[in-house]
Amino acid sequence: MTEEWTQHHKRLETLLEDLLRLSSKVLTLSEMADIQEYIDVDEYGIAFDQFKGICAKKEYILHVESRKIIQELISMMKYKPELIDRFSFESES
Repeated sequence: MTEEWTQHHKRLETLLEDLLRLSSKVLTLSEMADIQEYIDVDEYGIAFDQFKGICAKKEYILHVESRKIIQELISMMKYKPELIDRFSFESES
């Protein structure tokens, strides 16, 4: 493994864990545990896909700070930028 690859994966892990922390008031404990299991085995793409699917299906409204995290994940994972539009966020006050 190269240093760049290791840093990239560490950043993905940190972002996903931060996203879970910020989403702890909307996700159930079971949903969080399911996503965390994928993070724990370095399946970051599957973890993010699970998060996306749960949020879309249940129409969760996420903490406004999670927008930046999701945007960075979208960029790092090479998703189309318009994916951000599939999420709903609290209004900035």
